Amino acid sequence: MFNNLFVYSYKRSSFKEAAGFYIFYLLLFLLVAALLGAIFALTGLIKGGFQGGSIVVGSLFGVIATLYLSIRIAADKKILNQPASIMLIVLSGLISIIGGAVFSLLIVSYMTTKDSPSSSSDQIQSQF
Repeated sequence: MFNNLFVYSYKRSSFKEAAGFYIFYLLLFLLVAALLGAIFALTGLIKGGFQGGSIVVGSLFGVIATLYLSIRIAADKKILNQPASIMLIVLSGLISIIGGAVFSLLIVSYMTTKDSPSSSSDQIQSQF
């Protein structure tokens, strides 16, 4: 369930593996967002008090982290140039703005279940 979490080219073949990826990264994002929010609020770098500052910083971190993770997965799987992948990346960013990492990580988890292009097409392209 929690195998190969940092191997972004890995194809998760079951719902259980994708759910493990989702749970791990959701908890990681929440922890980092909370820590960043607390640091920014306590140092006075952001206005709105502890709760307001934490929400702003956490939301911003969620958008950036989700976009980074989805782009990294698509790049490592060598599907970054496919229109469907680009649409999923943009959709994950938009959903992160609206609904946060809770919903946008569902799309990122779905992207981990996609195959990389076959190695035979890579060999053909490398000949030219």
